[in-house]
Amino acid sequence: MNDSLIWKDYNHNHFLDLEADHIFKIQVDKKYDIVAEGFKEVASDAERLKSTKYLKEADAKRYITSKYLLRTVLSKFTNIAAPAINFQQTANKKPFLAGIEFNVTHSKNLVVMAVSRLPIGIDIEFINQTFDFKPLLSNCFHPEEINSLKNNPNADDFYRLWTRKEAVLKATGEGLIDALDELNCLGELMVRNNQNLNLQSFKVDDDYVLSIAKAAKSQTSFWQY
Repeated sequence: MNDSLIWKDYNHNHFLDLEADHIFKIQVDKKYDIVAEGFKEVASDAERLKSTKYLKEADAKRYITSKYLLRTVLSKFTNIAAPAINFQQTANKKPFLAGIEFNVTHSKNLVVMAVSRLPIGIDIEFINQTFDFKPLLSNCFHPEEINSLKNNPNADDFYRLWTRKEAVLKATGEGLIDALDELNCLGELMVRNNQNLNLQSFKVDDDYVLSIAKAAKSQTSFWQY
């Protein structure tokens, strides 16, 4: 797992294209005041209404931040005004826009987004060092993954494999499935639903694991929003 990522500071004047894949990270607590004002301008009526329905303030802030990030970033790639972006949904209710692949994930204080010209999936999880993951192994992990975790039972490796599974299923558009144990995510390459996927995992801000599953072999730019 790579923990030496270099995040470049992003601003709205940057030129972006799909010659590379792009990962954007935003820290909710540091950017929320700015985001909250921008959200009012770019969100749809349905998104504004949904943002008022959360019982927990932290959940509402993550939702508002993720929608703001999604619309403002995609506006740069599509040249469509952020409020005018009209998302469609796949049969599995995954939002999409024609001609561009994107995915958003969040955990605790971070919201992360990926953009690519080819299928891409990402997942981020806060590392809970005291979480007892052993009861999940038999139902959710491939036998080779179980052997690996039993030989080296630590939270970092558990979250690396868990986020890889989520990233793969987001890249293929399947969403979370019951048979997670059929996915073996130990390697850097895998085939799923006739798609060749490259798997990468990174330590982020010391306390998070981020995994990416992508069909493209292009370079990846990492942006701190």
